[in-house]
Amino acid sequence: MQPAFRIVMALALMAGVIAGVASAARPGESDGEWRKFEGEWFTVEYPANFKVRPSLKLHSHQTRPDSAFFTAPGGEVEFYVFSPQWSGEPSDIMPDPKTEIVNDETTRTEGGRTVREWDIKARDGSYFRAIADTTAHEGTVRWVFGIKYRDKASYDRWRPTYLRFKKSLQQFAD
Repeated sequence: MQPAFRIVMALALMAGVIAGVASAARPGESDGEWRKFEGEWFTVEYPANFKVRPSLKLHSHQTRPDSAFFTAPGGEVEFYVFSPQWSGEPSDIMPDPKTEIVNDETTRTEGGRTVREWDIKARDGSYFRAIADTTAHEGTVRWVFGIKYRDKASYDRWRPTYLRFKKSLQQFAD
C-alpha cells in the first residue's frame, strides 16, 4: 500500500468514527435505543441507558408495579409514571413538605379530564420536580407523570426525551 493511500484511508476511517460519534445519542436526545417497561396495567418506553426502579404495587396479588422511576446516567434527570388499573394514590411521588416547597399548584379541566400540576423545589435547592396528575371518567382512571431535574439547563436538555416517554404510555383495563 502506498503511503498516500494509507493516509487517505486513515482519514476516511477517522471521519467515519467521528461521524459515528456525532450521530450517537447524546444525553437529552431521544434518538438512542429505547426499551419497553411493563407495569401491571400499562407499558411505557424509556431510554435504554436509564436505570429503572419499580415502585408501588397497590394490591398484594400484583406481579408488576403500578409506578416506576427511570433515572438517567449520572442522575441529572428522573422520569416517573403511575398508571394503576383504575385509580389509586401515587404516594411515592407526592410533594413532601419536610424536604420540598411547592412553588405552584394548578388544576384545570380539559376534554373531560382534570389535570392537577405541581412545580416543586427541594428546600436545599438540589433539584426541582414537575408533576402532572390526570384523572378521567369521573375520577375512575388516573395516570401521573413526573420529572425531577437538577436545573433549568437539565430540564431543557431532557424535555424532548421526557415528552416522548409520556407519549409512549399505553394503558390497559380488564
